[in-house]
Amino acid sequence: MAEAMQERERHSPLVLTETESLSREQWLEYRRLGIGGSDVAAIMGISPFRTARDVYYDKLGIAEVEGYEGNWVAMEMGNLLEGLVAEIFRRKTGFEVYQVKKMLQHPVHRFMLADVDSFITMWSCAAMSGRSMGKDIMKPRTETGDMQGSISRKSISAFPEGH
Repeated sequence: MAEAMQERERHSPLVLTETESLSREQWLEYRRLGIGGSDVAAIMGISPFRTARDVYYDKLGIAEVEGYEGNWVAMEMGNLLEGLVAEIFRRKTGFEVYQVKKMLQHPVHRFMLADVDSFITMWSCAAMSGRSMGKDIMKPRTETGDMQGSISRKSISAFPEGH
C-alpha cells in the first residue's frame, strides 16, 4: 500500500511552439503532431462533437476535423467565450487567471500536447479533481475528459511562474 502512495515523478513541459503569431493553418499543423485534451475526450468516446475515428483521420490528414459543418457554431462559441468564462471564474473564485500563448509537450511522452486556454495561480491537484474544500464539483463530461488529458500531461509544478 505504501508503494501506491508514492509521489509520481514530475516533469516540466517543453514548449513545442509559441502560438500567438501562428495562423489557424499553422496551429492545426502543430496540433496534428500529437494528442491534446480535446482529442482525449473524443478518444474516450465522451465528446458530442467528434469520434476516435475523427481524431485518427485528422492526425493522418485524411479529413480535417474543423471541416465538419455540424459543429462549427459550437466551436466558434467556445472560442468566443474563452475569455468570458475565465473572467467569470476569476470573479467567483478570486484566483488569478492568465494566458500563456504556447503549445506544450510532455518531455517524455512527446505525443502528449497541451494548448491550454488559461492557467490559474494557486491551484491545487485537489481543486483540479473537484474535491477542494470538501465539495464535489460536477463538470460536463467533455470538459472532464479535456481536463483529465491536460492534467495527465503536466504536473502542477510545471505551471509557469510569474507568467
